Amino acid sequence: NASVLSYVRFPVITVEKYVDKSVAYPNEVLMYTIRVRNTGSVASPIVWVRDTMPANSYYLTSTAGSPSVSGGVYTWTFYNLAAKGTIEFNVWVRVAANAQHNDTVYNEVVCNYTFSNGIARLSNDAYAETRVIRPVITVSKIALQPTAYPGGLVTFVIYFNNSGGGTAYRVWLNDTLPAGMTYEPGGTTPGFVSGQSLGWLFRNVAPYSSNRLTFSARVGFDIPARTVLTDTALLNYTGPSQSGYLKFEESRDTASVTVISPQIVVEK
Repeated sequence: NASVLSYVRFPVITVEKYVDKSVAYPNEVLMYTIRVRNTGSVASPIVWVRDTMPANSYYLTSTAGSPSVSGGVYTWTFYNLAAKGTIEFNVWVRVAANAQHNDTVYNEVVCNYTFSNGIARLSNDAYAETRVIRPVITVSKIALQPTAYPGGLVTFVIYFNNSGGGTAYRVWLNDTLPAGMTYEPGGTTPGFVSGQSLGWLFRNVAPYSSNRLTFSARVGFDIPARTVLTDTALLNYTGPSQSGYLKFEESRDTASVTVISPQIVVEK
């Protein structure tokens, strides 16, 4: 009796994916490396590399040419990947400007491929993750003296704590004094004073930092009792160079002072 030993030869496609940054700011560019290997014994006639783009990032370009796009899936098609052969290319994406602190940019890739007889198979899937960091600053303001006499001095405190994990490259604080109050030098010296407007600029406000400034203003001597004087602070800030100095949301807060009358008691 004779026996015949036959070997089945077929392609085996595996995919790997890597990203160049483990953390990134909104608006920052990420570079992915996609590596496709045929560890099988024969060529695969067609290999489709399908990359799913998450909602908090968007595609820019690749070294493998323009993909076809369906929804959030970007597909590159390659032909005749030889046994033991490798395809490697890079994909660049940008983190969305509205990505929030501690969001994850989760990017996944998978391959479909064919045998020589046209039968299709699916590779493993591979993914890469990047955590989003950004500054998060909201202005808060208080008056240390919520009531004051005409001619009285009021000290204001403005807090601009950074609760996010990213650096704020620039923080602008603008304060508008109400009519009936005038700025008095002292406290944190403003960068400019123009009429009722005061302004400060701070650079490189660190992640998870507590920050504040103080200044004083005097109530006019002719301001009637029971007048409510409301002071407004406005804050704007940007991310660092990695974000393209992206401007984030502004915030504002107010603090009010009620003018009171001196109590005069006459005794005889």
